[in-house]
Amino acid sequence: MRRELLDKNPWMEAESAGFGAKGGDYDFSSSKHVSSQQKALGKQSAALESLSKRINKKVLSMFEKVHCIDMYIYIYIHMCIFVYIYLGQVERGP
Repeated sequence: MRRELLDKNPWMEAESAGFGAKGGDYDFSSSKHVSSQQKALGKQSAALESLSKRINKKVLSMFEKVHCIDMYIYIYIHMCIFVYIYLGQVERGP
């Protein structure tokens, strides 16, 4: 199983010296990694909470629907232009 893992991830062989080394890139026993991630999660959760209070979800849903319709119109127009140009070239010849 170890060989299969190393075959799928060639970087592991080069980095294996750092696995389990105190204070290294792959030392996850330290609480500094966990605490920094928990702080980041707390900030993101607070930002999400703040935004969810200020954004009307019904309006956001309507905006997403309009944006989707806009994309369909944009694609349709560009396809029409492409077909018009292509047919013009076909009728005229190369």
